[in-house]
Amino acid sequence: MCGGARMKSKPKCRRIAWISETGVVGLADVLEEVARVYGYDRIPSTIMADRLPPQVGNPIHEWEERLRDLLVTLGSMKWSG
Repeated sequence: MCGGARMKSKPKCRRIAWISETGVVGLADVLEEVARVYGYDRIPSTIMADRLPPQVGNPIHEWEERLRDLLVTLGSMKWSG
């Protein structure tokens, strides 16, 4: 038993935050949370085998970035995107 019971020795388990406490929304968030709990340093790194594809501009994203920079310059503290 972990937690509430009084024990003379250290408990051998630890509490992991529930999904609702961590802001996990999608699959990528779940995978990131699993990697965090498992330990990033325990996951082997790999090098990409292929070259990166050619980069293509994204006008809407670039416009949002410029707008965000302008809002920050004008004193905005938070951007919801």
